[in-house]
Amino acid sequence: MQTTASLSEGRSCLAAASLGDQAFFAGGFLGGGVFSKAVDIYDSDTGLWSTASLSKARQDLSAAVVGTQVLFAGGWDGHASCSVVDIYDETTRNWSTANLSVARHQMCAVTIGSKVFFAGGRQYPEYDRGVSNVVDIYDSATNTWSVATLSEARFSLNATAVGSLALLGGGWTGSAASGTIDIYRADLGSWSTAQLPHARFCGGATTAGDKALFAGGWVDWGYHATATVDLWDMSENSWSSASLSEARAKLGATSIGDYALFGGGGGPSYQRSQSLDIYDAGTGTWSKAALSVARAELAATSTSKAALFAGGACEVYPKPGGGYIFTYSDRVDIFTIPEPATLSLLALGGALALLRRCSASS
Repeated sequence: MQTTASLSEGRSCLAAASLGDQAFFAGGFLGGGVFSKAVDIYDSDTGLWSTASLSKARQDLSAAVVGTQVLFAGGWDGHASCSVVDIYDETTRNWSTANLSVARHQMCAVTIGSKVFFAGGRQYPEYDRGVSNVVDIYDSATNTWSVATLSEARFSLNATAVGSLALLGGGWTGSAASGTIDIYRADLGSWSTAQLPHARFCGGATTAGDKALFAGGWVDWGYHATATVDLWDMSENSWSSASLSEARAKLGATSIGDYALFGGGGGPSYQRSQSLDIYDAGTGTWSKAALSVARAELAATSTSKAALFAGGACEVYPKPGGGYIFTYSDRVDIFTIPEPATLSLLALGGALALLRRCSASS
């Protein structure tokens, strides 16, 4: 089932994460050089919305959840990269702040066990060190921070976790799209590397079942998008490939149950996509639906009950004298999967209807 709602502010380049039944959408770009510090919070159990505020307005921040905490790290405030980490603790319902070891934006974030990894990113205005290999690691079990390094400096990479592994893949090195995957193995506390079958940056990554999926993205700085999805099967330790319904980058990616969802995104010439590609890990099949509004640079996350796609840059108009004017969406698309009991009732209803038709025709 698909429904819609609205953020408190229309914006792009926001971050999203979910804690239990709550989905958090934080920060973003409002247009006209103005940035957001809003945090919109959706409770999928009650269907109600509330708001909070970040300590600093910014876009291109990264979000993750560990234990009872939601973290929003880094970002870009219009002048420089940020080091601040805003932390919400559901146990105390209080907000606090920490700092990354290096200010940056366009990082990836992933949680494995009690640890959150904020990796790579872009440092500005430090042109000589603009691409970062830093990994800031927060351990919620000890409430401590540590630092590691990626095997290759890059930004706009994507990350997901499967089993005891955190996979940090792709990105832009400053000169080319990367196919590198840095892999952290939680049970051993060790790092290794592998290669994506297809290099990319600004794509989407998520996990469904025992498969990690890296989808879409740009393949070069000329903003040529790919439709390719690289799937890594943990149980088989093997790669396979599939295709999105259309090539696009800066899409939203999330999972609910056995389903991986890839929504929206942008193609060449600032085209915006309304497509929602859905992968069923249980059957290995793909299907397609649609967002209510075509947009890119949106945020996606899932609670136990719903998958949500929020905000984004949508309509684009040519600007007199050159360039483009963007509009920013407050739309939230909410997709829910019926409970097993509901599915059983629907199936029973369909069977009864079929029996009635058969009886009427006999």
